[in-house]
This record gives sequence, structure tokens and C-alpha cells, in this order.
Amino acid sequence: MRKWKEKPTQIIGGLLLGSLVFGLWLSWPRERDLIALADPVVSLKREEEAYWVSASHLVIITTDHYAIVAGKFGVDDWHGHADLISLPSRTRTRLAGLTKLLNRVGVTPMGAPSNFALSPDGKHLTWRNLQHLGRLSYRIATANRDGNEYRECKWLEAEPTFWIDDRHFAEAHFDMFANAAKVHVLDIRDANADCFYEPSSKEAKAILHRYYRSLPSDRVLECVPSEEAHPLIQIGHYRDGERLIGTSTYHVWLPKGARPVERQTSPQMTAMLYDLRFETAPPLLVWLHHFLPGIPANPVIIEGLWISWADGTEMREIGHVPGAHGWQLVEALQWLPDGKQISFTYRNRLYVVTAAPPK
Repeated sequence: MRKWKEKPTQIIGGLLLGSLVFGLWLSWPRERDLIALADPVVSLKREEEAYWVSASHLVIITTDHYAIVAGKFGVDDWHGHADLISLPSRTRTRLAGLTKLLNRVGVTPMGAPSNFALSPDGKHLTWRNLQHLGRLSYRIATANRDGNEYRECKWLEAEPTFWIDDRHFAEAHFDMFANAAKVHVLDIRDANADCFYEPSSKEAKAILHRYYRSLPSDRVLECVPSEEAHPLIQIGHYRDGERLIGTSTYHVWLPKGARPVERQTSPQMTAMLYDLRFETAPPLLVWLHHFLPGIPANPVIIEGLWISWADGTEMREIGHVPGAHGWQLVEALQWLPDGKQISFTYRNRLYVVTAAPPK
């Protein structure tokens, strides 16, 4: 009889203990560890830079050394090599022809080539060559993967630049006096067949109109420099082959205590990525301090990636890492071309994390 009376008591005690443990588990603070959420792709040396040219291909540009060009003041000719990494096998292949081209004197006079992208047919690469012509600027260049059919754009910092078809690459430049864009079309196989179209010409308008209609979005998303506590986002729209800026401006309400480090727009112009720094106490210490005041909850610096819609609404955290005062630990932010993933480097390793916008 005594054992029978003790058994319900043990059961009730067990249920109470289980409820307490379950309650503690529910209230236990959970942090979004960025590195735990991300997939490691490849280790990078300090002299290496990575550029996604598709969701499964990565161009690695490695700087070997610089050589001062005799008779050219301020020109340090870059020397290095280019590799292609294919996923998911992570096979690394030397792009010998492209490497030979990039090391040609005068091709990359002011530093490593950057911002590599793949043409629609996947046969050509485009990138930026840094130059110093009165001021530090760049020209867009293109060549196939073997380094052949090399062409360089005519204008500095041309915008936009795009492929018309597999053979013709176009650059546009806004003419302030004509209040319209002029267009230069490069024939990558025959420089003598290049075409130039004056601002507001029928041909220039037709080329730009076709380009804007081919974009994944009919708008342009930009971050506006601002001295205010909350950054500004500006959304313009494309209409009839013309770019209209400033149609809508939004304040981005960052999380409390956040200091913006960097912002990037998704390729589809639908979302915005933020690199933010906070000085805050770890949630676990805050939770413990609530029950045990003797345990200190001193603030530390963390750095995290956040995402919002294009207009800055519905911001949410992707994940964060512990930070060091004065140092940016999450570096080399890039959207992958599909707009569904983001890559970053952390302690000399490249990671990829899903970047689904808020629901």
C-alpha cells in the first residue's frame, strides 16, 4: 500500500520537473550563429579575391606581385593569375589564357581586375580594369575564358553595360548636355564593325529600351549617402528606355543600436542586404543575469548580416558573429547571381548562406 502511494507522488514530481525543464528550454535564448547557418565553400589567402559568375562557378583572382612600369608615374602593373572553381565538386582549374591576357602590360595597370561576371551564353567574362586617367576610375573589359576576343569599353565608368547578343556588347554613357544616353556597341570579333549612336537617336533609344525590358525588375534600387541616423533607400523606375531616379525615397529603420558597415542590393532589385555592428550583451548572459544578478552581463561587439525588402520594410537578421572593436570581420559581401544566396568571407574562408527575404 505504501509503495502504491509513493508512485503517484513520483509521477507528479517527474511531471513537474519535466515541465520546468521544458519551460527553461523554451525561454533559453537562441542566437543566430552566422557561421553555423552558412556553408563553407573554399579557403582564401589574403592575396585572393573571389567573384561569383553563376550560382555554381567562382572566379578566383590571385595577386602575385606588382611591377613598377618604367616611365609611367604612379602605374604599378598588376601580375597574378585566374582560376575557376566549379561547385559542388569544388574543382579548381587554372584559366591559363585569361591569366596570360590579364598579365599583359597595360591591361591591368592600377591593380587587380575585379567584378567578374559571365555573359548570357556563358562563353565570355566581363570585369573592371582599374585605371588612373586624371582620377582613379575603371573601364569595363570583356574576353572569352581563353583570353581571346579581348575588348575594352571606350568610356570610363560606363553605365549601364550589357550584352545585346552573343557577339555584341554595349556601353551607355549619360550626356548631360543632351539629357540622354549615348551608346557604343562593340563587336567582339571585329573592332572595325563597332557602332556609335548619338544621344536620343532612334538606335540608342531602341537598344536601351530593349535592355531595360529584359531586366528582372523595372526599377533601380540605390542607397543614398545620408548623415541621418537611418539610411535612405531610393527607388527609381525604367520607362520607355529612360531611367527615372527619385520616384520613391524610404528611411530604413535599423535595429536599435545598429551601426551600418555596408549595404548591397540584390541583383533582382527586390531586397537589401546590411552588414551591421552592435554593442550588446549576449542573450544567454542577460537571461542568466535575470535569475542570478551576481552573473554580469557585460556588452560585447557583434557583427551581423540583416535583410529587408527593397523599401526597407520587414527587416530580419540572417545571423551574426562575435566582433572585435574597430575591425570588420564579415567581409567581401556578394549576392550570388540568382539573388537567393549571399557569400561572405570570415577568417580567410568563403561561406554561402541562404538569403530568403522576410515573409
